[in-house]
Amino acid sequence: MMSDETAIIYLTYIEQDLKSELDKEAVRYAIKVLKDRRPVETTKQPTPHKTVIRPEFLELLRFLQKEFPKGIQTFFTRNLVGDAMDNIYNKGGIQVDLCSYWGYIEIFGLKEDEQDFLKRHFDRSGW
Repeated sequence: MMSDETAIIYLTYIEQDLKSELDKEAVRYAIKVLKDRRPVETTKQPTPHKTVIRPEFLELLRFLQKEFPKGIQTFFTRNLVGDAMDNIYNKGGIQVDLCSYWGYIEIFGLKEDEQDFLKRHFDRSGW
């Protein structure tokens, strides 16, 4: 397993080759998370950290960028009014439903930090 410092160097290097701005932002986010981590004080051996960005989340980002290049209004809860929804994505435990009449999507199966990332960089709700 590589150290955080090595991972930061590697991610910084590959960021230069990425074409998609959304992919670049995802890599920058991973670098920030690695830099912000603090060592845990404990008498036990620390457990290795898991991957910062799930591959399923990266695949979702690519899908959203391809289908909605300008973004779209995004929610992370089910609508309560009964709008007609079509499932347009269902992979790796992540589901995306589209309401084409009102022009918004609902995304389920994301962690809170992944939702925050999408709210900042993708959602076009104007909130």
